[in-house]
Amino acid sequence: DLPGIYSLVPRSLEEQTTTDYLIKGQYDYIICLIDGLCPLGALELILQLKKLNKPIIVGVTKLNLLKKRGGYLDLEVLEKNIGVTIVEVNAKSSKSLLNFKRYIENFKREKVINFSPEKTLRQAFTEPKPQRLEKLLLNPFWCMLICVVIFWLVFFLAFSHYSIVSIFSAKIEVGVEVLIHYKYL
Repeated sequence: DLPGIYSLVPRSLEEQTTTDYLIKGQYDYIICLIDGLCPLGALELILQLKKLNKPIIVGVTKLNLLKKRGGYLDLEVLEKNIGVTIVEVNAKSSKSLLNFKRYIENFKREKVINFSPEKTLRQAFTEPKPQRLEKLLLNPFWCMLICVVIFWLVFFLAFSHYSIVSIFSAKIEVGVEVLIHYKYL
């Protein structure tokens, strides 16, 4: 078990430790866990790991969240194009974890295939649908309307006689008068 990396080009001491071990160390295979919500960077890492000519098992996490958001990642297409064993891993499902453990125990070296991460991703990955808030905030009309309302509120509160300072200063004055009144009773 080594610190996580995003590339074989280390950016920290921990990543350097992992990279050194992957390049010089003795091991049977590499287990690479990738995030199913943003697989492009992970595919680049898998491409780099394949150049080490070591066997690789890829576990893809968060596919349940991807599906919930309307996206899809075709593991069979990835497996076919990349040439490594790819298994769905859901940390909340004991069945999924047992399945992943079984793949690791029965692992056989996979054939080496050259692949393009971008082409493979286009074939296998369907972007999740934007959430309601994203649709609202990214819509030019609603975004402009929300900005105008916020600017108007800021202007109104800053330059009207109903500013936040005047509202709170009146309340503070009343509070101070009450405290002074009760102190001298």
